[in-house]
Amino acid sequence: MLRKIRPIETLKLFLVTLFSVLLLFFVFKYVLFYVIGWNTGLNLDWYNVYYPAIQQADPFTVFGYFNPPWLAWLLSPLGNLSAGDSHILWIVIMLLLTVRCVYALGGGWFAALLTIASPGFFVGIVNGQVDILVLLGIVTGSWLLVLIKPQVAGMTILYDVLANRRIDWFAVAFTAVCGVAFLLFMARPEAAGLHTGISITPWPWGIPFGLLLFVWSLLRRDKGMSALSTFFFAPYLSASSMIVYSAIGTSKYGRFVAILFFVAMWLRGLHWIT
Repeated sequence: MLRKIRPIETLKLFLVTLFSVLLLFFVFKYVLFYVIGWNTGLNLDWYNVYYPAIQQADPFTVFGYFNPPWLAWLLSPLGNLSAGDSHILWIVIMLLLTVRCVYALGGGWFAALLTIASPGFFVGIVNGQVDILVLLGIVTGSWLLVLIKPQVAGMTILYDVLANRRIDWFAVAFTAVCGVAFLLFMARPEAAGLHTGISITPWPWGIPFGLLLFVWSLLRRDKGMSALSTFFFAPYLSASSMIVYSAIGTSKYGRFVAILFFVAMWLRGLHWIT
């Protein structure tokens, strides 16, 4: 029987979390801005895309924003801060969510350490990318979070339908409505400037392996593996998306596989970084 959490314990947990976030925020801000020499003029995704998007009622007016609108709505509270402070706070949130998701997947401190040291986490915090929300969607079962970047772990939705006989009808309806807005956005002349750059995926040559991995995920009843299979179906992925695969690969299959996965992620990540 689950132990009922008393209000005083909830308050203590809230205060500890708040203190941790504030402490990390000021430590990171001091180190990044005053030791390393970080500045808000850097050519990074947070300053060029996400922060401008959360300042707008219609995020699609920001060139380079190719995510569903609910991402901008979800991040909108950060728009009350300056661009630099919002980036620092997002880094703190990414760190805490990464550790929480790794533990939820069955990993411990070792898996959390490997994930934080992975190229996906490194590129994610530097660019202010949002792939950690996809990982959170896998952990919580939220289709809307997974659909923030369906090319990263979209096969988990198909897994839900086939293996769990589950359909998130709210997410389906909400996505359909927002999909109309996205199609209207793509019809704009400025949308033609989408540039993907270097991809880390073996597409299309990896599709047969992706199919085999997805079937195996159904046979093993392993949702994490279905997320990994998505990698082989995606025409384009940046290195920041690898945080999702690092968290799964280092948490679910033992320490030996975790180390191999960590090395493999860096070998693949270097292809994108360099």
